[in-house]
Amino acid sequence: MNNNYYNDRIDSNNNNNYNHTHNLESITKTDIDNNNKNEILFFSVWRNKYLLNEIQRHHRLYNENKIINIDKSMDQLRYHPHRRYATEIIIDVDEPLEPHGQLIPYESIAELSMNKFDHPLSNSVSALHSLKLLSLPRFNQEISIQTFPHSIETLLFNSFNKVIKPNVLPPSITRFNLDAYNHPPSDEIKPNELPSIKILSLNKYNHPLSDGVLPESITVLRMGNFNHPLSNSLLTLHSLKVLDLPLFYQVIKPNELPPSITELILNAYNHPLEPQVIPSNVEKLKLTSYNCNLGKHLFPNTLQHLVISNHSKDLFENDLPSSITELYFESNIGYTLNPIRFQTHSIPPSVKKLILPINHSQPLQVGTIPNSVVDLQLPKYYSHPLQVGVLPESLTKLTLRKGFNQPIDPATIPQSVTQISLPNNYKRPIPKSLLNIKLNTRD
Repeated sequence: MNNNYYNDRIDSNNNNNYNHTHNLESITKTDIDNNNKNEILFFSVWRNKYLLNEIQRHHRLYNENKIINIDKSMDQLRYHPHRRYATEIIIDVDEPLEPHGQLIPYESIAELSMNKFDHPLSNSVSALHSLKLLSLPRFNQEISIQTFPHSIETLLFNSFNKVIKPNVLPPSITRFNLDAYNHPPSDEIKPNELPSIKILSLNKYNHPLSDGVLPESITVLRMGNFNHPLSNSLLTLHSLKVLDLPLFYQVIKPNELPPSITELILNAYNHPLEPQVIPSNVEKLKLTSYNCNLGKHLFPNTLQHLVISNHSKDLFENDLPSSITELYFESNIGYTLNPIRFQTHSIPPSVKKLILPINHSQPLQVGTIPNSVVDLQLPKYYSHPLQVGVLPESLTKLTLRKGFNQPIDPATIPQSVTQISLPNNYKRPIPKSLLNIKLNTRD
């Protein structure tokens, strides 16, 4: 055997050994890499599942505890294991609060209602920097500077009737209910103390107002008992949209109300209207005691919704503007003696929803209800048979009220009607041709 052959064999064996060793090393490295990847994948999945479970657990606890009701004792809140999840707390017990709101989760609570609370607040809620709404229906204690956090946007007082001193209220307030408050305005309190207020409710307030007393940012003003001459006291409220004066009996002169008003409620007003008494942008108007003159020129052409309850005179064509789409006649006790008298075309041809007077008992004539009405409520005590042509072809919803007990002739019901509401005491049989219409009952 020659040396060359021997050397070739050695080289071949060496190569095989090398290849075998190299393959083993490659396999080992591959296995290690795969093991590392599997381990990383395992921990990644495990951590994700753990995090997912944690997220789901916290989400469940939040849903279960976001509103907490305390109705027995403050211990319910004191020892509540998950009160930190609460965003709203309703307290129906009359117990003092601990200083600095120690029981209340200051970092999460956004709404706090204490329905029976009537104790000095001191600094009990001043640390609740997430608080947006505070409701204290029975609270009637003195308040001082820094009583409230400057995060509050809605402050609801139903019984509070203490004099409010300067700089006591947080400037963040946008809605303020002072339902029992009845103190004259103080010269020390400037309107700019509440620069963000939008909604102000003064249900019991009944003192004269002077020009510039109310913040100019107000958009909704409700004064339930107010009954003093307006003069120019509201003209600076350039953003005012809703004015509610339900017990206002004073004469309103032309241009005394801000032109920005779109909804005006004058439930007790019964003085003859003049042009420009009703502001030019009013869309909704309630005159539930008005029984004086009417005329198209007295109302703006923006008016869409009119409630007029006590009018007992003739209603003529063009007495009401053709912009009205909802027209409600409601009735006071004495209305039966002298009900309103509808003339032909006196109801504007723009009206889509019409509620006729409760005690109107005269038979309705053809042409009284315009062909624009889609929703009609007949008078509560209307007891006359319906005549062909009385109901307009535009009608889709008809409400027959308590006093109606006449047979229904299918010929009197327009084909456009899809829904009829009948009184609970209606005993007449329903014609078969009307059974395809949705029928329901009401009081």
